[in-house]
Amino acid sequence: TKDYNIVMMLDVSGSMGSKTDPNSRISLLVKAVKNLMADFNAYDGGAIKVHFVPFSTTSGAGVTFTITDDASYQSAINYLNALTG
Repeated sequence: TKDYNIVMMLDVSGSMGSKTDPNSRISLLVKAVKNLMADFNAYDGGAIKVHFVPFSTTSGAGVTFTITDDASYQSAINYLNALTG
């Protein structure tokens, strides 16, 4: 088994657009990261921890989720759904 620790910098600046537009950069970012998190959640060879750091003109407070834990995975999805540009 192998455990993994991953850091993701997420651009939430105004240039990312609005989540009401399904083709905006922020919508595409959230969709792509959620797809990646689903792949990580299916991993059964250890723990995968992902640390998200949102940034625009400055970086925001980061948050860490253990994606291979179903409850933490759902919290990560909720976090991603709440991101706005």
